[in-house]
Parts: sequence; structure tokens; C-alpha cells
Amino acid sequence: MRLINVVSLCSVLWASATTAQECQHADLIVSMADHQIDAPLPRFHSVLSTNVARAAYLKMHYGALDGEEIEALFDRIAWDDADSVSLDVLRAIYDLSKPSGLSVWAQTNEDTIERFRNASPALLRALVLADDGATFLRLRVATTPEPDNGYLPFAYRSNVAHLVSDQSDDFRETFAALAEEKGEIHLAAAILTGHSDLAKFDDVVARNDAVFEQDERRRNWEFFGYSDAMRERKIEAIAEESPEYGAFIREQYAIEAATRATYPTSFLWIYYNQSGALAQSSAAAQTVLNAIATGDDDPLAEPETFWLLAFQSLLDGDDPDEVRRQLARLGFATTTRWHELRDALSQLDVMAAKAALGPYVQGDLADPPAMPDNSTVDWDAWLSAAEALRVGELNAAFAASPTATIELLWAAEEYAAAWRLTLANAGGENSPDTLKMATDLMTRLDMLCDQRMIVLELNGNWGRQPLMHFPN
Repeated sequence: MRLINVVSLCSVLWASATTAQECQHADLIVSMADHQIDAPLPRFHSVLSTNVARAAYLKMHYGALDGEEIEALFDRIAWDDADSVSLDVLRAIYDLSKPSGLSVWAQTNEDTIERFRNASPALLRALVLADDGATFLRLRVATTPEPDNGYLPFAYRSNVAHLVSDQSDDFRETFAALAEEKGEIHLAAAILTGHSDLAKFDDVVARNDAVFEQDERRRNWEFFGYSDAMRERKIEAIAEESPEYGAFIREQYAIEAATRATYPTSFLWIYYNQSGALAQSSAAAQTVLNAIATGDDDPLAEPETFWLLAFQSLLDGDDPDEVRRQLARLGFATTTRWHELRDALSQLDVMAAKAALGPYVQGDLADPPAMPDNSTVDWDAWLSAAEALRVGELNAAFAASPTATIELLWAAEEYAAAWRLTLANAGGENSPDTLKMATDLMTRLDMLCDQRMIVLELNGNWGRQPLMHFPN
């Protein structure tokens, strides 16, 4: 089963991520952000609200706005006709990065408690980091009748131990000691699983044996998700009892690790859950992890490289038709891509078509490549667009296929040209949604630059989720 030439994809199609000091795309990111912010559309819809907040956040960073300019931006995006939860969160996170930011959280009254109960993951993280968790713990205790009453390390919808898993040993010790003092024993333990000395976790468990009545095996299961060290402890304990089951768990973690390696996250874990194909999925995961280990490509800046490696590995199995059938049934995080295709199979087929035609557009192939096997894309339209791009006829390419044109320009690193062409054709028949495109493309550019949409070192569920943050 032929899909793409992976070596060609890695060496020709993609460029390396730039460093924070030399982001050549800052002006383009700001331009896209301004387009999103200034769009004359009702923004009460939650998705639009989120996208405007993210645009404002990226503009603050890549526009290098100072305090007065940031305040002016908040005034500019203030909505008179409806509340915006996302923009309120952005404002609250920014405020907590300043010394005065904790003042609004100082009182333990009904309004503050309600604000705390509804806090987003990003806001909870900012609140903890503002004073090493003191205000967070005061409000956490105030919101529950008894500390440690079954939420365990969770605070409502979000897991605080994961949200601060990038912090230092000193921070962990300070926060955990205060949590233990407040009776939040499970939270203290969860924070210390990420300490470089796992004995710190064992110490808090030993000091609170009445709380931790369960045996060591149950503790391993309860806390394995908080750090690599706890995960390895759990796997080793399982393998001692049953080597077969230990191998099974290790394969599952390989799939999870490969899934979370990119931003957005990959489709692999969902595919495994839907199909139950452990051997096939873990083989694809190992292919991805091996490629990442070489260091040749950045899985955050170049996620499609690794998604396509996984896709190819699955198709190389015994039943590629079943693989495609399963992928057609599910979506994955790349549905944040701007074009109209929603399911995982269609998204991956677009990436495969782009990888196949990219070298042809750039003149590295004399003849057009054959269509990838069983592709769902309109290959004739894509080929027409590629041939027009090859000779510099951008408008003709766009008329043939907007999706192919924008994605092939993107593959050729012609980012500004892709955006200008989109704006020039806005409002026409079959023209793309420029707001959706701005959100997608400025996020992709951020991943090529400073990667501000995520916190790089987080573990767990928020390890590759969008998380706006400001330095304290």
C-alpha cells in the first residue's frame, strides 16, 4: 500500500521551527489576529468567543504589547452585547500575572467562590502560581464541606497537579506542604509524584497512613497519571505479577505517548479505542516515537509529519480497508484545520495529498505523482491546483481548489501568500471561512515559533491542550 515518501516529506516539505528570538512570522500572526478581533460578526457563540480570546492572546505576545497597549486591546475587544467567558478568562489570567492580580480573589465570599468553581484550567493554573497555591487552597477548602472528600487531586473539572506539572521541585515542596497542612492530602501526594526524588511522595503517604488505607497497588493506579516516574513504578509492579499484562500496559502507554507528542494531539488513541487493534496501534505509535527520538523534526512544529507516519504504519497492516473505515468514523484534533473536511480519514488524505504534490509544486519532481491509494480527495482538482501553482498562477489554482491551494502554499512555506490569496478571494463562491482560517493558521505559525498556545512541559491531559499563560 503506497501513501507517501516519508523521507521526502521530512526533508523537503517541512521547515524547522524557528527560535523565539527570530520568529519571522510575528507580523503575519498579528495580522491574522487583528482580522479575527475586528471581524464585524456577532461573537456570543462560545467558539467565536474562544477564537477571539486566543487571537488577542497571540497578538499580545507576537505584537510585544506593553501594559498600556494590552489594556487598550482589552478595551477594543470588550463586548457590549453579550458576555464572553473566554475573554473574561484571558483578562483574569493576565491580571494574575501582576502583583495586584490576587486582590479580586482576596475575599471568601459567594461571588469569589462562584468564580473559583467555574474557573477554567488556565485560570486555575494562574491562580496557583500567583502565590504558590495559598489562595487556591483557601478557596478549595471553602468550597467543600470536608477537605479531601473524594475529589482527590481534582479541583472540580480540572486536575491541578497536572496543570502545574512543569514547576520546580522547590515549588512542589512548598505547594504540597501547604496542601497537606490544609488537609488536602491526595493533592499534596499528586504534586509530589513529579518531584525528582519520588521518596517525597512516599513520605507524604507514610505520614498520612489513615488517609491512604489502600495497598501500594491501588496507590500506583491512583497516582500513575501524574508523572513518568509513577507510571514506570506502576508498570514495573504489574510486570512483576504478570509479565504479559505489564507488556500490555506498556503498549498502551506507547500509544498514549505518541498521541500526545504532537499539537494538536494525534488520532492514534481514539483509533485504538474504537478499533481495539492494540498490536497495530502500538506498532504505529512506536514508529512515531522512534522518529521523534531522532530529533530530525519537531512534533509540535511539524505534527503532520508524525500523523502521516502513523497513518502509513496502520495502512501497512493486514487490512488497510478496515483502517480507512475506522478513521472515517472518527474525528480528531486536526478538525481545527480551516477547511470543510471533518473526519480523521479525510483530514489525513488531505495531508497525504499535500505531501505527495508538494515536491511537484516546488519543482523537485518533473512529473506529477500518482494519487495516493484510495484517497478521498478530488485528485483532479488537486492536480489542477498544483499545476497552476507550479507556474505561479495563484488565482487559477484557487479556482480549481481552495483547499489544495492554501495547503500546498503552506507546504511550500508561502504563508503570507496563502493568507493574501484567501483575503483577496473572500466572499466569493466556495471561498473559505477567513475567521476559521485565521484561527488555524496563526496557531500553526505559533507552533513554528514560540509555541505560546501550550505549556511545553505539562504532563497528563493538559500536556497538549491549549493553555493561555503569562509569566508571573
